[in-house]
Amino acid sequence: MLNVPSISGSAGAGRSEYGRAKVALKPGKGLMDWVRLASSKLLSRKQPSVDHIELAKHTLVTDCWILLFDTVYDITSYLEFHPGGVDELMRAAGTDATDLFNEYHMWVNYESMLKSCVVGPFRGDRSKLAKPKPAMTEDKTNGGSLEAPTMAQLKISSRILPGSVLKLECPSWENLRTENVCGYIENREFSLLLREYGQKTLRIFWDGLPEAVNASEFTISVVDGAILVDFLDKPTITVFLTKLGRVLPDTSVRYHSCRVDSVEKLNYNCIMMKVSLPSKVVMPVPTGHHVSIRIKKGANLISRPHTPITCVNKSGLYELTFMIKIYRLGILTPVFKDVTAGTCIDISDPIGRIDFERQILAEEAEEVLCFAAGTGITPMIRLAEQRIFHKGKTEIWWFNRTEEDILESRVFPISAERVEHVLSEPTELWTGRKGRINEELVREAVDDKTHYRIYVCGTDGFNNEALRLLREAGVYMDTVHVFQG
Repeated sequence: MLNVPSISGSAGAGRSEYGRAKVALKPGKGLMDWVRLASSKLLSRKQPSVDHIELAKHTLVTDCWILLFDTVYDITSYLEFHPGGVDELMRAAGTDATDLFNEYHMWVNYESMLKSCVVGPFRGDRSKLAKPKPAMTEDKTNGGSLEAPTMAQLKISSRILPGSVLKLECPSWENLRTENVCGYIENREFSLLLREYGQKTLRIFWDGLPEAVNASEFTISVVDGAILVDFLDKPTITVFLTKLGRVLPDTSVRYHSCRVDSVEKLNYNCIMMKVSLPSKVVMPVPTGHHVSIRIKKGANLISRPHTPITCVNKSGLYELTFMIKIYRLGILTPVFKDVTAGTCIDISDPIGRIDFERQILAEEAEEVLCFAAGTGITPMIRLAEQRIFHKGKTEIWWFNRTEEDILESRVFPISAERVEHVLSEPTELWTGRKGRINEELVREAVDDKTHYRIYVCGTDGFNNEALRLLREAGVYMDTVHVFQG
């Protein structure tokens, strides 16, 4: 479904966050080209409402409508801009595309991306709509069907160490780290999710587990490229030798039911929420990566991306902390007003493919600059903490509306001298910087800096303006990363 590249630059073939194939886009069909087109004119003919009968009529490449949540969009003009290709998006033509969207691209701000494509609200019967077509089963780059590789084909070996420890090794795992491996036991099945940076996500799983293994908690570590799974209840784990583990390319979004530990109001529109993962889910979230939070709203399950500001391993149990801004007219965030300690919500596996930690600690990243608007600060917090821990030069330019939007140091644990606050609507008592992101400010931030990395996160408008100003300031765009969503 809809997909937005997270790094600025030219569009090309590759893999999505979950390893799905992308296509090489034609010249003039990149993200910024779409933004310019969509902001210049309306790309649909609006109607007061659309029912299931009318939606089902629009299934052609030259006339393609889809339903997302409660709104119908005419995406005919967007098809050629879709990084997954026209055929992939046409799967949902004339149907309810909400589930497909949530499965693959729930982090995309579709309301902004498709605001010029709105036809109207849906007022029909979803149950009478055809289902989206199944995914392509052939790998067109190789001309054959996709088949799941075996552990032997991937040169993955396994053995049992004393103390009920499963050890997995593979020659290609030399860059694998503990944060790249998730694991969970569910319904007598043990799965390992391998998310090595820049590689396709793989799932290795064993089903039919003995009850003693199924009931055991476990920890995961990576030592010298080998995965070590320590089953804490010390059951007999010979099942991992007698039953061959299966390997699948993992392209799905998997959710885990989690318990909210606490919710704290930080200011007039922002909360801090701590969430504990289940005891048999080991899920480190790498720095700069995000998850999808899914929660029920009426009859629908709504999901949105959120970046945890902390990911703490407490004796094998993972706790995530989120800073969430509640938008009065938002689709998901108003639901969080009713979330309290003990509420169950769904958290997805981590999403992301970039090794931010290595990126920010590289020699060429002599200095790191962060431009954040509002809660766009959330992916910056762990990045900045890593830099500061390693004594790297770091500056954060944080754009907000009023003094009330500035959070206290216990929530935002970055020393004040590293942060420049810029307010667009301050009170008369404010003595700091005023205004919005502009040419003068950006040039001041990058002045005399030659070896740096730059990170940007905010609304689409903020991100686009920041990119424009950085280009005009002569910044080499390969040093810039934009967190989308």
